[in-house]
Amino acid sequence: MNDRTKVISAVIVVAVVLGGGWIFVPILRDAPDKVEAEASLHLERARRLLEEYRPSEQHKSLLINQLRAANVDVDAKDSAGLAEAQGEHYQATHEVLWKSFEPKDWEQSPPRPVRPSYGNLAGQMREGVAERNKSMAANHGLLKDALSEIEDALSVTVGDASGRNHAEANRLKGAIQFQQGRAEQLKAALKREEAELYQYQLANLAAQTVQFVKSKDVVSASGINERIAAVKKVLYEADNATSEDQKRLAELDARISNMESRLAGAKKRMAAARDASDKIVAAGVDFANANGAAEFEKRLSEQNEIIRTADREAHRFQTGGLPKAEIDASGDFLKGRYFEGGSPTNLTPEFGLDHYRTERAALAAVVERGKQSITDFKSDIDRLQGMRDAFQATGASAEKQLAECAKNANEAYSQLSRIESEAEVAEEAALKLFESAAASYQQAVTSADEWVSEARDHANALSPESKERSAWGRRESGGWMSSYISAGIADCKLAKAWIQLDRYLSHSQTAMVFSSIAEPLAMKEVNPAAEEEKATQAKTSGLEEISKAVALLEKSHKTTEKNWTFVAQAAVANDLVALFGEKNYVTEAVESYRSALKGREADASNAPLAARLKHLEATSK
Repeated sequence: MNDRTKVISAVIVVAVVLGGGWIFVPILRDAPDKVEAEASLHLERARRLLEEYRPSEQHKSLLINQLRAANVDVDAKDSAGLAEAQGEHYQATHEVLWKSFEPKDWEQSPPRPVRPSYGNLAGQMREGVAERNKSMAANHGLLKDALSEIEDALSVTVGDASGRNHAEANRLKGAIQFQQGRAEQLKAALKREEAELYQYQLANLAAQTVQFVKSKDVVSASGINERIAAVKKVLYEADNATSEDQKRLAELDARISNMESRLAGAKKRMAAARDASDKIVAAGVDFANANGAAEFEKRLSEQNEIIRTADREAHRFQTGGLPKAEIDASGDFLKGRYFEGGSPTNLTPEFGLDHYRTERAALAAVVERGKQSITDFKSDIDRLQGMRDAFQATGASAEKQLAECAKNANEAYSQLSRIESEAEVAEEAALKLFESAAASYQQAVTSADEWVSEARDHANALSPESKERSAWGRRESGGWMSSYISAGIADCKLAKAWIQLDRYLSHSQTAMVFSSIAEPLAMKEVNPAAEEEKATQAKTSGLEEISKAVALLEKSHKTTEKNWTFVAQAAVANDLVALFGEKNYVTEAVESYRSALKGREADASNAPLAARLKHLEATSK
C-alpha cells in the first residue's frame, strides 16, 4: 500500500468515525444533557413569544372592551357615518403621523415616499379596526402559547431525568403567570374604576333626595339656575325659620292669653275677697253673740288669706318667681338665701307675663322681618326667573322626583353590585395567578440553589487550576441567581397587596356611600358594616403580603451586595403600607425612593419612581 492509499484510507476512517460520532453522540449523551437540550428549544420559543407580548396592547384591549360594552362604536360599524363626522379630524391626525413616520415604496430604487390617500376613509377605518383587532387577538395568545412551551419544557423526560425542576423554565413560567396575573389585575382595576361611577351616582342621588325632600322643587342646572337655586335655598330656610318663629309666636300668644286669664281670675278673687273683707269690717263684731269676736276674726282671716293667696298668684303670673325654691333655715325673709334641692345654684325660674310679653315683642319683630325677607326673596326669584325664561325647565313634583331617584338608585346599586362581583372574580383570578407565579419562582429558586450546590460539590474535588478552568467553578458562584429570582416572588406578593389595596379603598368608599344613602334613599339592602369588614380584611391581607415581600427583599438585598433595585422594591412596599392608611410609613418610603434614585435621576426608566417620590414629598409637608 503506497502512501497515497494510506492517506486516503486514513481519511475514510476519520470520516466514518466522525460521521458515526454525529449519529451516535446524541444517543450516548447522558439523560440530563438530553433533557436540557430539548427543554432549551422550548425555552427559546417561550422567550421569543414573551418578548413579543405587549402589556400596553393588553391594556388597550381591555379599554376597548369597556367602550364596546358601553355601546361605543369602537368597531366602526357605521364607518361611513363616522368618516363623515370625523373625516377632517382623522385626516389631520393621519397627516401628522404620515409626516413623522413617512412610509416608502421599497420596490423602487431608490425607495420613493408614498403619498397618503383619503379617497376611501370609511374603508381605511374598517381596515384599521380589523388590523387592530387582529393584532390584539395575536397579542392575547402570546402568553398562552409561551406558557404552553414552558409546560412542554417542564414535561421533558429522558429516563430518570426530568425537566420538572428546570430553574430557567420555572422562572419563565413564573414570569408568564405574573403577566397573566397583571392582565387580570388590570381588568379588575378597570372594573373598580367603573364602580366609582355608580358610587358617585348613588351619593349624588342621595344628595338630590335630601334637596327634593326639603325644597319640593327641581330646577335645571345652568348659570342662572345656580343663582335661582341659591336664592331659593335662602328663601326655603327663611320660610322654615319664619314658620318656626310664627309657631313660637302662636305658642307665646296662647301662653300669654292663658296667663292673662289666670291673672285676671286671681285679681278678681282678690277684689271679691277685699269687698267681702270690707263688708265684714263694716258689719263689725256681733256682741250679742258670745263667740262674735272669734267669728269676726275667723271670717276676716279667711278673706285676708284669700287676698294674700290671690295676690301671690297674681304677682307670680305678672313677674314670675322661683316656685321650687325655699328660704334657708335662718328664716330671714329679707336676707335669707334661696335654696332648691339643698343648693343655692341652678334655681328653676318661672317666668311671668312681663318676660313673655317682652319675648313676644322681640319675636314679633323677628317674624315681621322674616316675612319681609320672604317677600324680598320671592321678588328676587321672580326677577331672576324673568331673566332665564329661555332656560326655564319644567320641574316635576317632588314626589315624582323622589320616585325617580329611588328607581335610579336601585338601578345604580344593582350595577354597582354586578361590577364589584366582576371585579372580585378578576381579582381572585389574578391572586391565583400571582400565587402560582410565586410557586413557580420558588421552584426556580430551589432548583437554582441545587444547581449551585451541585457545582460546589464537584468543584471541591478539583484542583485550584482545574477549578478555575472548569464550568463547575464558574457555576458555584451563581448563588446570586436565586436572590434575583426571589425578587420575582416579592413582586408577586406586592402585586397581591396592590389588589388588596384596590379592594380596601373600594370597599371603604362603598361603606361611606352606603352610610350616606341608607336613610335618604331608604335602601334597606345596603350594608355599610359588611363593606367595612371587607375593607378591614383586605387591609389585613395586604399588609401580610407586604410583610412577606419585605422579608424576601431584605434577604435578597443582603446576598446581592445591596443592589438598588431591591431598595426600589422596598420603597414601593413602604409606599403601599402608607396607602393602606399607615401614614408613618411615608417617611420611610421617601427615604427608600431617594436611596434607589440616587445617581439615577436622569434615567428615563426610573420616571415612575421619581414621580411617586415627588408626590410623596409634596403631600408629606
